[in-house]
Amino acid sequence: MIDSGCDAPKKDPENVIRARSANPPTPRSVLRALPLFLLCLGVCLGAALLSGCASSQAAPPAPARASEKVPEAEGAAASRSGPPSDPQASAPTASTPDSSGSPGGTAATEAEAAESQDGDGDAAEETDRPEASDPPEEPEQPGRIVLKTVYDDRRVGSEQESVIEAELGLYEDPALEDYLRSVAVRLLRHTRTRPFDYTFRIVDQEVPNAFALPGGKIYVSRGLLALVGSEAELAAVLGHEITHAAERHAAGRIEHSRRINPFTIGLRRAAAIAAYGRDQERDADRGGQILSAKAGYDPGAIATFMRKLDAYDRYEIGWSRLPSFLATHPTSPERSALAASRATSLDWEPAEPVAPDPVLGYLGMIEGLVLGANPTAGVF
Repeated sequence: MIDSGCDAPKKDPENVIRARSANPPTPRSVLRALPLFLLCLGVCLGAALLSGCASSQAAPPAPARASEKVPEAEGAAASRSGPPSDPQASAPTASTPDSSGSPGGTAATEAEAAESQDGDGDAAEETDRPEASDPPEEPEQPGRIVLKTVYDDRRVGSEQESVIEAELGLYEDPALEDYLRSVAVRLLRHTRTRPFDYTFRIVDQEVPNAFALPGGKIYVSRGLLALVGSEAELAAVLGHEITHAAERHAAGRIEHSRRINPFTIGLRRAAAIAAYGRDQERDADRGGQILSAKAGYDPGAIATFMRKLDAYDRYEIGWSRLPSFLATHPTSPERSALAASRATSLDWEPAEPVAPDPVLGYLGMIEGLVLGANPTAGVF
């Protein structure tokens, strides 16, 4: 038998393991396996996070409602009473008492009692819940004055009346106030009808001044009464202020300022408002002259008073007031000239004066009037 000599030598397992341990893995092979390891680690961590989020978002079971307790109470009552022998006999009736003297249908009554208790518990829970408190009322913010109707004029005038009287103070002279009111009543008979409660008061001011609030609240200063020299001049001043109130000049100024181009700012806007105010003063002078003529007073008396007012300005400040495009009133010389010219075209018949003294007349009514600073206000 010929041996071919082709048999391969067999590998010993121990020799293989010993060879592998003798040749450790190179760094290049470790780097090749590192991405796969990191990928597996990321997948495991992501699965763990997803499972944790799912468990935390799982909603807890809803608690049993009170209505679900009724079947349990009915079952307990039925077990205590026992099964009924006859369905017809077990049906309770309200008019048939049992042998113990209590109404039949113990299970039903106990169920109703349990249900009523559950209902009372629900009601108690509802009452225990804190009620939603109403939001606190915000204090009213003072807004701009709106005079859309004559009733707005009357309301605003009544509101501002106490403010003016508290700020300026009133001059207490009942006889002089009655005289002032009597002259004004003559003029009011010829003015436009308004739902106003006209009042005429004297403010404790030493400077000549007169003004009218919306709604017919008219004030004159004791300084103006000292400057007036006759009842006709007083009637002209009161007629001027009555015209302001009756023609609703305050509402007209507010409406005029609202209609001015909003892009007009600065001096141009102020000048437009002032010009409108000067036109209103001229209109009030004209209305006061017409009322005076109808009431039997000299319509030219307002021109005389304006010359006195100009003389007072020259005495106080050293010169006559100069016209200005920002002035809300025309100058006294201009108003005096216009009034004198207008008086020539008005017809009037003299009426009996209100002042009882025919000699002193108006001067007799203002006798004792305080001039200058009022001592009752104090020295300081």
